[in-house]
Amino acid sequence: MKRKYTEEDRIIRFYTTIYGDEGKHFSSHNIDKAKSYIHKYFKTLGSIYPYMDFSIVKARFGVDSEYKRINELARERGVSNSKIKKIEEETILKLMSPEFDDVGSSILFGEIYPFSDCISLSKNDLLTDISELQFSVRSEAILRRNNVNTIEELLKSRDKLHTFRNLGKKSLREIEDKLNMISYK
Repeated sequence: MKRKYTEEDRIIRFYTTIYGDEGKHFSSHNIDKAKSYIHKYFKTLGSIYPYMDFSIVKARFGVDSEYKRINELARERGVSNSKIKKIEEETILKLMSPEFDDVGSSILFGEIYPFSDCISLSKNDLLTDISELQFSVRSEAILRRNNVNTIEELLKSRDKLHTFRNLGKKSLREIEDKLNMISYK
């Protein structure tokens, strides 16, 4: 008879899979917090990376629905068990990569994640200095070097960001994430 995972088992398994012993220690002592962080984690990642499909990993760990075994998911989707396993492994490897680590660890361990709330701006707010958006020192310095000093200038230069010298992937992602959270009234 196969073991039926409890919700607590799945939460600990998720944290352990992504963050090893550190994740296991945190999640086993904070089950309720860990559960809410996992929901926030996938919601945030889904908004930042809309092209990624997290549904298989979510189903395998029982996030947003009942826990499902590989054969159940394969039958539902009309693919082989090995295909489901491969997708799950690839997604978990991506979640463990540095690209996702900044977002993931800050959410999964309850740290403040600066992009979690929408930034609502009025016409007067467009003249606000970019320092109010709390970019990293490097990102802000690159923006200023390219004569982007206000939120209005930042919004206008959105399409040119990739041409800014010394603006790496991480800084570009930080700026784009912040821009995606701005709603203009």
